[in-house]
Amino acid sequence: MLAGTTRPRRPRRADGSLPTDLCLDRQDPPWLKNLGATRYYMYPVHLSRAFIFATTLSSALYLLLMRFLFRQYGEVCRIAESCTSDTPLSSSEYQTFQELAACNDDYHPDAYACRLRLWLATMGCREVMKCPWDLASNLKFYLQKRRFVSAACRLAPAEEALLLHECKSRAMDSMMVTRQYYLELTSSLTNVQPVDVPLRYPPFKTQGECSFMYRYILRESCS
Repeated sequence: MLAGTTRPRRPRRADGSLPTDLCLDRQDPPWLKNLGATRYYMYPVHLSRAFIFATTLSSALYLLLMRFLFRQYGEVCRIAESCTSDTPLSSSEYQTFQELAACNDDYHPDAYACRLRLWLATMGCREVMKCPWDLASNLKFYLQKRRFVSAACRLAPAEEALLLHECKSRAMDSMMVTRQYYLELTSSLTNVQPVDVPLRYPPFKTQGECSFMYRYILRESCS
């Protein structure tokens, strides 16, 4: 059982560490007002006693929020698809879903994967569940940190290709465009054979980060 009357918040630390402890605000008037008659959420235990599950969308979203704030990224990806609806959300469901914006300052590689996984899960119900984060920026940092993403959270190549297709071209940098070329070419291969991947280079700079960016694209974009 979880108390729905508490609004969970993640404390900020000046040292830049990644805390898993939470501050539970029990005196937030707008939060309490939007709950309506709901005061707690019950989560039945599966017969295997290996996991719990949610029986309503409100309880599923609240569990998702708590998992994300506790940095249980694998669990977030596992339950993401069960936290969607194609009908208008209640005030309680809407505020819980929008509270996921509190996780936008989580820069762990798995956190980017979680946000993208939720974006994929809500593709068919975007009118009622619009994710409170930007797709292009999250996808960019996911691709940069992809090697550090855990197996439980990593996106499949087809999912990456779909997300890149959904990005507006003006929001994509050279690394994202090159990755899209690579995924499109490899998805059409029927057997093992060499393939040429066109590279999109960033604008040439005579100073600054030019040499680093070129080394990054040549070494990492097709890994």
